[in-house]
Amino acid sequence: MMRLPTLPTHFRKSLKVRLATWLVVTLVILYVVQGLVVGVMMQNVTEEYVVKRLALDSELLMAGIDFDASGKMAFNNDRMPLVYRQPFSGHYYALWTDGQSLASRSLGGQALPVAQNTFIGERTEYINGPLNQHLLAYVRGYDSYGRKFRVAVAQDLSHLQREILDLYIYYIVISIAALVTLMVVQTFIVTRGLRPLDLVRQQLSELEHGEREHLAEEVPTEITPLVREINHLLDALALRLRRLRNATGNLAHALKTPLAVINRSLESADVAPKVRAELLPQVKIIADFIERELKRARLASTHSSKRGFAPNNELPALVQSLKAVYHDKSLVFDMEISGDEVCPLDREDMLELLGNLLDNAAKWARTRVRLAVSSNTELHLTVEDDGVGVADDLVEGLTLRGARADESTLGHGLGLAIVQDIVLNYQGRMRMGHSARLGGFAVNVTIPLRRVMRH
Repeated sequence: MMRLPTLPTHFRKSLKVRLATWLVVTLVILYVVQGLVVGVMMQNVTEEYVVKRLALDSELLMAGIDFDASGKMAFNNDRMPLVYRQPFSGHYYALWTDGQSLASRSLGGQALPVAQNTFIGERTEYINGPLNQHLLAYVRGYDSYGRKFRVAVAQDLSHLQREILDLYIYYIVISIAALVTLMVVQTFIVTRGLRPLDLVRQQLSELEHGEREHLAEEVPTEITPLVREINHLLDALALRLRRLRNATGNLAHALKTPLAVINRSLESADVAPKVRAELLPQVKIIADFIERELKRARLASTHSSKRGFAPNNELPALVQSLKAVYHDKSLVFDMEISGDEVCPLDREDMLELLGNLLDNAAKWARTRVRLAVSSNTELHLTVEDDGVGVADDLVEGLTLRGARADESTLGHGLGLAIVQDIVLNYQGRMRMGHSARLGGFAVNVTIPLRRVMRH
């Protein structure tokens, strides 16, 4: 069984194409069925008209018959239309009774091949006449003058069939013109009818880029439930994110007071100096981590999680903060930013990602840190420094929580692990290794922008 070709995925998913395709299929079927019905009706009407005229000619033929004293049949040909006297004109008649027969001059002496056993009733049949003409014959039996007669009157249908064929050609041309016109009108109607969907698609793009928080609900009734469900989902996701960040802030607040108590206890005279020296740095690490989470929670509470990330606006302030933190190093930060002004990514996630990468680079850099950002269909981030770098066999373990390449430098060892979590959350990729440009450590991050996963 032959299979119909399938449309490409893009066309199969397009409502406009699907509506247009089904309209074309429906109209083609409609026109074909209509053409068949009209053709049959025209053929029947034409044959009915021809048969009625042939029946009238047979009556004229019977009316012109006469018999002489010897019983020989005679007929006045002038009573019949002129076409019956023109040779092979396509109009013929023949009459039989008691061994006698008459035939039209148009037959040219040839016989009319109809059945000769009908003397009662009437019938029509198709026969091949002179010159292989396709004839429709009307055959009828008469009982008149005390005799039985059989009359056959025939007409060539070739001319009528040519006219029907011409009419079919006109019908096909008009049907094609009507189909094209209907397609144009349908395309206009569908385009206007689907315009609200285009507006929803535009709003979804704005939503993705952080330019709006909800979809407008002034849409057709058919898609109102969908828009409302999307808005409900957006509210639920925003509420869940706010609760998670508030929970982080609350946890940090809850731990801050006990740590302060522990810190005061360690500074008392009752604690051995060795214990104090070992525990105070660790307490400070925990306190710094808690302060960082509190700051992140404060930022999350003042900015919408749907706000997009604008590298040109956000990164200069982030770099200035790091310069202030590492002022003793007098670091030089090289920034190269190109591409879209606003990326459809969560601002807080991107600030945390870049904050961890830049903080790690600044911590290990000697004099220089480089940051390169570019975006089109993907966001590309590169952070590298001119420090000592990391051995290849240690790179893979850097994303483990608490892992550090150098235990002699203070830090909680969570930065790269947090970065990896964010990258995976956005279905991105992260690659770490040697910096060919600066000679130290380099991290390359790629995040797709067309299909972003929210929290």
